[in-house]
Amino acid sequence: MDKNDSVELAVVTPQVAHYWLNNNKYHVQRNVNRQRVARYESDMKHGEWGLAEAAIVLGVRPSGEHLLNGQHRLAAILSTGIPQRSIVLRLHFASEEDMDKAYANMDRGYIRTMRQGIAAMGTAEKVGVTAHTMKAAIGSLRLIGNGFARRGSSGRAQIVLSNPSIVDQIAYQWKEPIFAYQHATYGANHKARDWFFNAPVMSVALVTLRYSPQCAMDFWRVASENNGLQRGEPAHVLYDILSTTRVREKGEEWYSRAVATCWNAYADGRPLNSARVYAETPITIRKSPFHGRSDIAAPDPLQVLGVTVSTK
Repeated sequence: MDKNDSVELAVVTPQVAHYWLNNNKYHVQRNVNRQRVARYESDMKHGEWGLAEAAIVLGVRPSGEHLLNGQHRLAAILSTGIPQRSIVLRLHFASEEDMDKAYANMDRGYIRTMRQGIAAMGTAEKVGVTAHTMKAAIGSLRLIGNGFARRGSSGRAQIVLSNPSIVDQIAYQWKEPIFAYQHATYGANHKARDWFFNAPVMSVALVTLRYSPQCAMDFWRVASENNGLQRGEPAHVLYDILSTTRVREKGEEWYSRAVATCWNAYADGRPLNSARVYAETPITIRKSPFHGRSDIAAPDPLQVLGVTVSTK
């Protein structure tokens, strides 16, 4: 903590609540959840509101104080007109970026989602892509971190990748393949873009673009545009799978391996008429650490992402 940080037990009046909500609102603060405010209002009106465990947090910068946590409590105090006791924590930050990271991790146990946390840190802007692309990339990176297995099958990955700050760092490390994929799929029609931005598709694409960028760029551009593709071309098989088979029908494991099968044929220079998929086997993605061999240790998916996890 900064030596200037302070904590106090204060009585927050409606006047103070009004001031903080209207003069100290943080620029990336999420929208107020009216249902949550209504619950707080009911508790306060019936005398059932106690001293909340979570503090009202104000971030302090030379530009002034910024409300990082507590807006729902303050909104309820303001609407009911009933003062409430609360812990008030003032944290000093050396930079706007440090404050963004603190905000993104704060109150995650309640309603802040990964998407909101990433938005708070401006991850899409830092990578240079749209919010839609970044949302898809987050799901794709998590699938890579799970080793292309069922969602939640790796407890370690789920814990690590539930932290917006870590995901923000990973996304920045993967900014080149994420940006390249957005560019490669630019020519896809609206419906096809939805197919190509599904996690089992984009996750394989990001791995190929990271380890074989030029070859992969050509493949994903040709596949997404679907301009005169012929039978026997791996890109034609991929487009056919995406247009006729839904992820929920086959599952992420099967789907990612079907996508990888098409890429593997293209990378090998082989024709392909259909994709034979074995969902229960380790995934093979040519020219990447995901070799799919049983006689060689499988890569640690988190290390592929660039995450170092302590075993202590």
